[in-house]
Amino acid sequence: MRVFDHPNLANDWKCPVCGLADDKPVTLIAIHGTEDGSIVQAEQFHLDCLEPQYYRGINALIQRW
Repeated sequence: MRVFDHPNLANDWKCPVCGLADDKPVTLIAIHGTEDGSIVQAEQFHLDCLEPQYYRGINALIQRW
């Protein structure tokens, strides 16, 4: 997972988890269903807002809210 030191604040971006536009490290998460060959749309999230949990039975990584 690539980490960027600063978010791209264009288009009034706000972290989908915390709702803030704080200048702190972010990562890009692919948006399911937007794949076009080897290209996929993504959303940036503050790294410290992510709290994923792994569900073995369904082989899924899910964000804790």
